[in-house]
Order: sequence, then structure tokens, then C-alpha cells
Amino acid sequence: MKSKLATITGSLILVFSSVCQADGDKVPYPNDYRNWTHVKSMVIKPGHPLANPFQGIHHIYGNDKAIQGLKNGIYSDGSVLAFDLINTMEKDNTIQEGERKLVGVMHKDVKKYA
Repeated sequence: MKSKLATITGSLILVFSSVCQADGDKVPYPNDYRNWTHVKSMVIKPGHPLANPFQGIHHIYGNDKAIQGLKNGIYSDGSVLAFDLINTMEKDNTIQEGERKLVGVMHKDVKKYA
């Protein structure tokens, strides 16, 4: 499962980069993604190869269809993963979430996003 999560994280970064640059149909923003299943969190610190522009706290969320895909390797139409990237801030000897930098969304729809 860990290798799948690493692949998903890398894919979300690549897909987000592609979607941001595309002029075609945009992936719909899922307003309730923080109520989905939390898949993984990590922190990219300064010095990491992806620190510019992805430094911060990463949270990955998946809807029910995406969670099934993580388990069986088959992502059905309607599978959605959200990549939540948040700045960090230090306060009272802790590292906390700051302002949101971006939300990347990967949405499987074989017709719309062929």
C-alpha cells in the first residue's frame, strides 16, 4: 500500500501541474473533500527536490471509489483524490498548518478526461 500511496502522491503532483496549465475542461472542485477518507499526510521541507513549489504539509483524501481503487488497483469512473497543500508555521515550539497553498484534484472520467 505504501508504494501505491507514493505513486498516487507523485501522480497528483504531475496531474495538478498538467491541469493548471490546460485550457480545456477543468476538474470540478470537491467542496467536501475533507470529509472523505484521509489517505496520507507528509511534510516537504526546504532542501527537498520538490520544495519549490510543494514545500509544506500535504494531505491526501479520497472518495469511496478512490479508496476502492487504492485497495484493488482499479480506479472506476468517479474516483476522486484531493491533494491539499498547506503552508507551515512555527508557533509555541510546534509546526502547525498555516494558509492553504493549493488543492489539486485528480478525477477519473474516461470520457471527459481521455
